[in-house]
Amino acid sequence: MYRVYKISVFTAVAILTAAFFRFNFNWADDGLNKTVEAVNILAVENIRPPSLPNSEDTNTEEWSLAVVGDVMLARKVGKIIRERGATSTVALIAPVLHESDAVFGNLESVISDLGAAIKKEIVFRAATSTMDVLTQAGIGQIGYPLAVPVYINVRGHQTAWFAFDDTGHKLTVKIIAEKIKTAKMKAEVVIISLHWGNEYQKNATKHQRDLAHGLIDAGATLVVGHHPHIIQGLEQYQNGLIFYSLGNFLFDQDWSEETQRGLLGQIYFQGNTIRDLKILPLDLHNQKVRVASGTQRTAILKAVTERSFVTPSSTLLNQALVKR
Repeated sequence: MYRVYKISVFTAVAILTAAFFRFNFNWADDGLNKTVEAVNILAVENIRPPSLPNSEDTNTEEWSLAVVGDVMLARKVGKIIRERGATSTVALIAPVLHESDAVFGNLESVISDLGAAIKKEIVFRAATSTMDVLTQAGIGQIGYPLAVPVYINVRGHQTAWFAFDDTGHKLTVKIIAEKIKTAKMKAEVVIISLHWGNEYQKNATKHQRDLAHGLIDAGATLVVGHHPHIIQGLEQYQNGLIFYSLGNFLFDQDWSEETQRGLLGQIYFQGNTIRDLKILPLDLHNQKVRVASGTQRTAILKAVTERSFVTPSSTLLNQALVKR
């Protein structure tokens, strides 16, 4: 299984999947320096990097991808990991992530001990150098520089990944379309991660929908959104799939129910075609990620249904919501 985190321009860093989601590593906490920040614990100490795919990997036509929301490793999350151990936050969700061949998430915090924090209201920073820590942990990275896709071989299927920020300045399809066209010369599937939308707003904007539709028309298969910190809807458009916002995955925004909910999307491919979709609601209370149950599960799935753009032709989405 391959992990990637998105590098977000908005936070100066983010990535395409995390090695700390894997639990076949040596996760012993003995001897760890409990004074270092969460990423140092998770990515550097006592963790064997995964074996990454290469161009010679071959497999059946079927492969799968899981997508999750925002990961923030500073503040309360870092404190809890230091106190409870590296596996405390994700132990309950790890078996679910293992079901997919690749996992994607958005790292919302800078990982650096260099320089001084910018004077602003919200600052997320965990210790150590971002790129070095991620590379040592075997974590793929996208988002910097923006113009360059990252190509990842997943069970013999070449995928191309891009990450863009739409919050500082509005993106247009024209800016990205040519990059998608070029990437498709090498890759079967193009996946776009977007930092976009309005924080804490339940519904995607017209700009989000227009941009997502245009990117799929240009050749992208998946559009995965982050930034609102709460769940927005999904949409099946043409031959593609859009997650407008997956909400949080591992965060300390414990001041509302909405910010302690997330989605895990499991996408199943047949070659370069999406053949199935599963939507799992996540409960993030107390910085422990788990599949939601009971009234929490019902509330999350009701919200997803209400916020999604579903038509009779949205077969994947209709089936995923019915299977809930």
